[in-house]
Amino acid sequence: MNDATQSLPLRELKKQRTALALRVTARGYFKRMSYEEAKLTDIARDAEVSSTTVYNYFATKLELLYAVISEDNLDTNEKAKKLSIREWADAVEPVHAFAPLFFRWFDSYHRSALQALLGAAFVARSEAHTEYAHIDELEIIALTELVVALQQQRLIEPTLDSTFIGNLLFNLMNAEYFTFVSDESRTVDAALASLRRQLEFLAPIWMPQSSRGRRR
Repeated sequence: MNDATQSLPLRELKKQRTALALRVTARGYFKRMSYEEAKLTDIARDAEVSSTTVYNYFATKLELLYAVISEDNLDTNEKAKKLSIREWADAVEPVHAFAPLFFRWFDSYHRSALQALLGAAFVARSEAHTEYAHIDELEIIALTELVVALQQQRLIEPTLDSTFIGNLLFNLMNAEYFTFVSDESRTVDAALASLRRQLEFLAPIWMPQSSRGRRR
């Protein structure tokens, strides 16, 4: 337990522990069964809280799913940022190493939970959309930081707009994610193979001018 947690008032500490217990329990449900089968009453029971207590923390099952996914996304983004401090031989490999961190994590969840998350983001015009956009924003930031690092290593042309490339890479990954979520027969390996083909197509476009000359 860290110092910040130890300094919290007992009531606040208990609230944090209860919220954590609900997220941990819900994560197991969303991974091993469909979104419809994962009932808040069952999650509350296994987290050892009353059904009414759940609603003091999460207004809906979807809100609880967002909390779980957001927590996982933060952890994965921290791992992804470590790619920026490594030395690479080319720009394709680090981006292709970035993608599995997310796709393997997505694949650990029941596909219906991801479908519920994506569907809510498209139809909702408030909290759900904002939360989903925040998850995307963190991924774009991590990708842009990786692009900057690759520009510093002169594996991507330094004069190119790193934000534009970061958003482009995110959109490529997101397109593969949409296919992965909507097609339950789609495997992670198939998504990653498709992404690699697209990255290899882009590589000659973004590589530094000096490197292009050597490839001719």
